[in-house]
Formats: sequence, structure tokens, C-alpha cells
Amino acid sequence: MSVKKTLIWAVPIAVLLLVLPQVVDPYPTILLAYGLVMAIAVLGFNLLLGYTGLLSFGHSAYFGVGTCTSSRWSCSCWVPSSPRYW
Repeated sequence: MSVKKTLIWAVPIAVLLLVLPQVVDPYPTILLAYGLVMAIAVLGFNLLLGYTGLLSFGHSAYFGVGTCTSSRWSCSCWVPSSPRYW
């Protein structure tokens, strides 16, 4: 795919993702963020299991470590978990 075709798709999506939190309520925005994070994890598993046929739980371990780290950071540093409190 050429750079021009990529930019034709990437720029409107980036603008939509930047404008969406200001227009929509916080709850659907948080659900969208969770869905996009899960999509990244699923794409990693699709690459490993689908194309290469390798079974690896390394992605799950890093995903879990990131989840635990962010939850402990938000609890210990008094960081709210919802953008509505910002």
C-alpha cells in the first residue's frame, strides 16, 4: 500500500479519535479505548497464531504486567481511572 493511500485512511481516523472525547460522554470513550487496547492484543495473537503458527504466552504476560502496573500506579499515585475526573 502506498503512503498516499495510507494517509487517506489514517488522517480522518486520527482526527476522529482526537475529536471524539470532546464530543461524546466519557463512558463510550472509555469503552472505545478498552476496545482499541484489546484490538492491539488480538492483532499480536493473530500474527503469532495465524501467520507463524507459534503458540506463545509472552504477549499475555506483557499484557498482564502492563495491566497490573497501570492499576498499581493509579492506586498508589492517586491518579483517577476515568477522564471524567480530570
